Amino acid sequence: MKKAYSLLFLLSLTPFLWQCASQQDVQSMELRMRTLDNRLVELNRNIDNLENRTASMAAMSNNLDQLQSEVQRLKGKIEESAHSDQEDSQRMQASQQESEQRYQAMIKDMQDRLAQVTQQNEDLKGQLGNQIATLQTGVHQLDTRLGQTASDLEQIRMKKAKESADRAAKASKMAEEAREQAAKADEPREIAPDHPLKHKPNSGKEAVAASDDEPAADAAGPSEEGGGKSMYDKAYSLFKAERYKEAYGAFSSFIEKNPHSSLVPSARYWRGESLFNRKEYELAILEYQKVLAESPKDPKAPAALLKQGMAFEKIKDKDTAKIIYHKLLQDYSKSEQAKAAQARLDALK
Repeated sequence: MKKAYSLLFLLSLTPFLWQCASQQDVQSMELRMRTLDNRLVELNRNIDNLENRTASMAAMSNNLDQLQSEVQRLKGKIEESAHSDQEDSQRMQASQQESEQRYQAMIKDMQDRLAQVTQQNEDLKGQLGNQIATLQTGVHQLDTRLGQTASDLEQIRMKKAKESADRAAKASKMAEEAREQAAKADEPREIAPDHPLKHKPNSGKEAVAASDDEPAADAAGPSEEGGGKSMYDKAYSLFKAERYKEAYGAFSSFIEKNPHSSLVPSARYWRGESLFNRKEYELAILEYQKVLAESPKDPKAPAALLKQGMAFEKIKDKDTAKIIYHKLLQDYSKSEQAKAAQARLDALK
C-alpha cells in the first residue's frame, strides 16, 4: 500500500517537471528519480523488514506472554512442590529425629550394658584375685606342712630303721649267746662206768624241712615224741588257712615247748611270715633276724634273709633292702632265693 502512494506521487510531478526543466535537467531529474526509486525500494525493504520485525516482535511478545504464563504455572508448581517438599522434609526430619532418638536409646542401653558387664568383670576379677591369693596362701601352707611332714617321716623312718637294726643286733647277740650256751651244754660229759648212758651226744646235724608247703618231720626228740610234730603241723595248718594271728601264737607255743627241736628255725620263720602278712613288717624283720642269728645254716635262712629284705622295702628302706639282697647273693649264692634277690635288686635300680 505504501508503494502505491509513492508511485502516484511521482506521476503527479511528471508534467510539472517536463514543463519547467531542460533536457539536462530532465536527465538530472531521472537520475534523482532512480536514486529516489532506489531509496524507495530500500525504504520499502526496510519497511518490510520492520513489518517482519514487528510481526516477529509480536510473535515474540506472544511467546513471551506464553513463557510468562508457563513461568507462573511452573512457579505455582514449584511453590506447591516446595510446600509439599517442606511437608515431606518435615516428615523426614521428624522420622529422622525419631530414628535418632531410638538409636540414641539403643546406644545408651548398650553403653549401660557394657558398663554393667565391665563392672561385673571387675568384680569377678577381684573375686578371682582374692581366691587366687587364698589358694596361693593355702598352697604355701601345704608346702610348709608337707616339708615338715616329710622331715618328720624321715626322722621316724630313721628312728624305726635304727630300732630295727638295734633289735636285729640285739637278737643276733642273744642268738650268739644262746649258741654258746648250747655248745657248752652239748660238751661230752664224763659218765661213771656203773651209770648207763641215757643220752647220746648231739651229732650237730640239723634236720630240715623239705619245703614250705610240706614241712618234713624233725629229728626225733623227747619233746617231739610227746606231740611236738603235731603241734608244728597244727600251727602250719593255721598259717595256710590265713589265720595268721592264731598261727603266730601256735608257733610260739611250739618253740616254747620244743626249744631244742630242729623245726624251731622253721617255726621262727613262719612266725615272721605271720607278722609279714599282718603288715607288721618291723616285728617280722626281728623274727627273720632270729632265724639268721640262731640258725644261719638252716634251709630257712636264705628265705628269711630274702623276706627280711622285702620287709625293709615295705617300710621304704630300699638302701637296707639292697644290702640284705647283696648279702643273700654272697652268703647263699646257690640257693633258690638268690635268683629272687637278684630280681629285687634289678627292680630297685
